[in-house]
Amino acid sequence: MYVSDSDFDRYKGDFYLGNLSGGAKTAVTQSIDALKAYSLDSEKCRRRALLEFFSETPAFGERCGNCDNCRNNATFGNDSQRDFGPLGARLVLKAADSLKEQGVSVLISVISGKTVEAFRYKRGFDARKVQLDITEARHALSTMKTQEYFRELIAPLVQKGYLEETSKKNDVNGYSRTWTCFNITELGRRALVDPAVPIMLPVSEAVREEERRIKEKQMEVLARLAESGVPKEKLPQKEVEAGDGEVIRAYSKWTGYLETMRRSGRDSRVPQLEALLSAFEAWRANTAVKHRMAPGTVLAEQALVTIAYTVATMPAGVKIKEEDLVAAGVRSRELDALLKVFHDWVDEAQPAAENGNDDAPQSEPVMNLTVGRVLQLEPWEFAVYKPIKSTGLASWESSYNRFSAGESPQAIAMSPANGRPIQARTVCCHLLQAMLYGRGLELHRLAQFLPPPTKREWWALEAAEVATGITVCGNPVVDKFDKMDLLRPILGELVDVPFGERSEYEKATFTAWFDRIEWYSTLKRVGYKPPFAVADKAQV
Repeated sequence: MYVSDSDFDRYKGDFYLGNLSGGAKTAVTQSIDALKAYSLDSEKCRRRALLEFFSETPAFGERCGNCDNCRNNATFGNDSQRDFGPLGARLVLKAADSLKEQGVSVLISVISGKTVEAFRYKRGFDARKVQLDITEARHALSTMKTQEYFRELIAPLVQKGYLEETSKKNDVNGYSRTWTCFNITELGRRALVDPAVPIMLPVSEAVREEERRIKEKQMEVLARLAESGVPKEKLPQKEVEAGDGEVIRAYSKWTGYLETMRRSGRDSRVPQLEALLSAFEAWRANTAVKHRMAPGTVLAEQALVTIAYTVATMPAGVKIKEEDLVAAGVRSRELDALLKVFHDWVDEAQPAAENGNDDAPQSEPVMNLTVGRVLQLEPWEFAVYKPIKSTGLASWESSYNRFSAGESPQAIAMSPANGRPIQARTVCCHLLQAMLYGRGLELHRLAQFLPPPTKREWWALEAAEVATGITVCGNPVVDKFDKMDLLRPILGELVDVPFGERSEYEKATFTAWFDRIEWYSTLKRVGYKPPFAVADKAQV
């Protein structure tokens, strides 16, 4: 049956009950509560519940065998109930325990990792700490759950006595609105503080439907990996059964990158990437034999693929450093041999000569950035902070926090917080984005990984703004600009050449200019005019 709490709450308002008095109003309210309990119960026989409501004893016994609950019980047998404690129920109890009689929408918001108004929390509960605890608990779940999934857990938690309902009424201008609030019970609090206590709940059809949807999506991912040539034996059995995991995510990103190369007409790049991964695997195998270790002990599969992806997507000529590998979790006495594998591949597959800015004069004034100085300015007026529901952090925030703690963009890219590989360039763009929100950034460090514009390039971008009428500092909703349009006065007809028809040099030129635009637009938006100096006098 497809119903929700709000379907019943509206019938408790004055529109339906306003003309009733005393016992009549109480009787109708009790009837509404009984119908609500009947509708939301996904376990008890419905025919039996109806007969018992009218004080009759069913002749067929415990179950009729015909209603949806009885059919589900017959179909799923021992799986009609589960311990939902580690499957999200304890997370619901945690949110309810921190709040003061709040409705389902507020409860779901907190479960999603958001903070709500301070007055909604119980005394002694800090909103930020609750958010961090719940975000950590969500990440500990075996699979990510949707808001609808958590919503479906509330009714059975009430039925089993872990939560209790109360009704609240609000009168505004003679019109009343009634809604249901939830409190944790003593039984719920015991289950919350002791993870060993099972929280046995009936499995609703909505939960099963959610599981079917997730399973179908997982099977699609596995099928794509198989089509891409990833041997099933490289995937941990636990991840194959779950259809998700760190290794699956790493290979999905890697095979997706190869497919992108093919679709963009860079087929010759694919064998180079495959050679990189093969050389990396060979290093791991040789190291395992030499030190009599299992290959997975030398380096986990997801780390191997993620590091290979990071190396493959680094700017031309940039070589990974030993400290980056160590920060990414590589612990081996054969690091020198691994560095040689990567450096040899870079020299052959993406040497520095491929970079699109090699024609810059050697005496070109470059951005003069002070070593160790953290530049912190006022936030950009149009920056809108948008945290991700699953983490409570903005997409750029994890990269920024780790960079501020001393990690390099390469190390961050090789060990991303969510297990999904990202490019080192993406990390650098995250760091520039942080400045738009008033975060301090050591620009000199960033410039080692993402070169900023030279004085000539800065002037060229300023002139391009004037020529095109583009305003990089304007409201992005109204004045959103296309980087290709900004580059037209600089690169001319090259802008109109289809991506697949560009030479490798031309592609590298575009990439370099896109990086310069990231720097230029960010510094312009926060109101910083950088100084420039000839390279031998600059601190960069």
